[in-house]
Amino acid sequence: MTICSKAQRSWTPSCRRSWTPGQGFSLNILTSVFLPKYKMSLATAVQKLEEAGFGRYVKALRTEAVAAVALSAIKKRLGITMRWYLEDFELVLGEWSGLDDDARTWLAKEFLRFWQSRAGEDELRAGGGVDKQYGKTLLRFKTIWSHGGPAVRNLKLDPAKAIGLGWGYKEVEELLCDYVDVTCDCATLVEDLLQAEHLKPQLVSAHEGLLSACIDVCPDFLVGKMLVGQISLPGQGQLCPPRPPQT
Repeated sequence: MTICSKAQRSWTPSCRRSWTPGQGFSLNILTSVFLPKYKMSLATAVQKLEEAGFGRYVKALRTEAVAAVALSAIKKRLGITMRWYLEDFELVLGEWSGLDDDARTWLAKEFLRFWQSRAGEDELRAGGGVDKQYGKTLLRFKTIWSHGGPAVRNLKLDPAKAIGLGWGYKEVEELLCDYVDVTCDCATLVEDLLQAEHLKPQLVSAHEGLLSACIDVCPDFLVGKMLVGQISLPGQGQLCPPRPPQT
């Protein structure tokens, strides 16, 4: 069994593995040079390592590279704010099964931050070639962004991020309950829900922001449902159902 040195622990994803100088050198180049100094995307940096032949030092170079970046960021050693691209999350998704829970939770948060950003949303909406593929692209990456439980769900998305998904009602309900800030202006979101026939009374009752938006967007719908007792006043509605823990 090889004992990790102090220097090795600064760049290795886990001291449970045995490392050679070549392995550590290649991952150190990734986290200390390619990402912070040359501002490369993660996917491009890993490609450069592969082209340079560092794959001979690291048995699972892609998995270890993703894990090394996650660990460096968690330990505050990376020294930069990652500029993510969709191709980076393609890489992450492909190596997901080889990552530990800490790395997965950090990457889930990073995906939500990517989704929240204007540049990230633009790339996601263009990810399938046309805007209607936006929802399909996000579902493809759900393995990443849905991981982590409450720690991740506290990062709330703007309502605009939930527009134009083309999802079924249950998927939309879960997204709004767990990932979207529905306490702010939701007028455009309500319009989108109406068009998709997803503006259900129980959903409106669970979110004050949706109820408030209905006053301006669809007052007849709101009054009609309230008069027959299908929509409750804020604080009296049915809360979003609890979600099972992520495994």
